Amino acid sequence: MAIPKQLEKEFQRTILMYNSYLKWITFCFLNTSRDSKFKDNHIFSVISQDYIETLTSTPILIEEGILRPTIRESRFVLEMSIKMAFIQQKLYNADIEEKIKRYEKILNSPSISIMKQVNLHMLTENLHDNFYEECGKLYGFSSNFVHLTSLQIEDRINILSDGFWLGQETEIMLKELNNYLERIYAVSIVFIMHSVPTYVTGDWIVENDGNSIDWYYLRSKYIAEIDSFFDYKHERQDKLDLIKNRRLSLIEY
Repeated sequence: MAIPKQLEKEFQRTILMYNSYLKWITFCFLNTSRDSKFKDNHIFSVISQDYIETLTSTPILIEEGILRPTIRESRFVLEMSIKMAFIQQKLYNADIEEKIKRYEKILNSPSISIMKQVNLHMLTENLHDNFYEECGKLYGFSSNFVHLTSLQIEDRINILSDGFWLGQETEIMLKELNNYLERIYAVSIVFIMHSVPTYVTGDWIVENDGNSIDWYYLRSKYIAEIDSFFDYKHERQDKLDLIKNRRLSLIEY
């Protein structure tokens, strides 16, 4: 099924968001796995496949005119990221079986309240409360589409009353979905970055010449802040003002 012409521009943004996340996941996996104990003690060695499956389904569903399941799936991505960051920080060197056993209740709970126990050392403290609020709102919104809720029914009624059935989505609908997905994907990336060694994020986000990577998610103020965490690097010093100005100009949400 070809994407309708009126959706082509926004669908290209969907693809860009997907590819940008997938490239990060791949790099993160390969770089972190340089540790010989990675397969034994890092949850990411197992659930990286879940990230790939979930992310890959998004453009496929959207191309078929199926939007709502992508909201439900994005909730899963954020939940995975929070739980992984929490558990890895608590017991980084323990084997995966011990982690599952020790934190079984947390893994089986839909609550993400543990996010406030994750050490977000690459974000300045003045951003923490704002970040937690953002996570809560995004997760809360997506939760409305996991189970049948009044909001979900009312939203569907409004869509149908406007004459739009499955496969008849408008550019505005896809734009609003993309706006949501880019935000929830960005905060999930922040948690992933705090679940792996700091050097992994630094290797990803800082190019060999000191410049910031050309990456979709630097539009997020939180990931831009993480980028600034690495301004101490030697290769950035002779062009630091230019890097800071460019970083600030890219922030959109």
